[in-house]
Amino acid sequence: MPIMSSISCEDEYLFVKSEGFQKTISDHLKYFRSIFASAAKHKQRRILIDNRDVTFTTDSYDNIKIADSLESSLLQNMGFKAARIEREEQLAPAKFFETVVLNRSLNLKAFPSEREALDWLLS
Repeated sequence: MPIMSSISCEDEYLFVKSEGFQKTISDHLKYFRSIFASAAKHKQRRILIDNRDVTFTTDSYDNIKIADSLESSLLQNMGFKAARIEREEQLAPAKFFETVVLNRSLNLKAFPSEREALDWLLS
């Protein structure tokens, strides 16, 4: 099943709850672009993304390509701050992706719990 998301606008952030399976780089890019477009539509700069029910299959090279594509979209100039909640087994790849996007000035971090994600997001 492709990634499906439900989106709700909270007082201080946009909340995205997702589930499904990401198969390609294109799937991953569509997923991120839809999240950032929703945040812009709702005039929210803070985004909490719950990915615990999503399976990602990208490798390190794919993550670099995804980050480069996001950077070319000039997302870093839009002031987004995004926290991702990840399952334990996906935390290491998510942390690698975090490093790659941070090196491209995108403010996105991965966390193992909602509490940690929200603490960082709202700080």
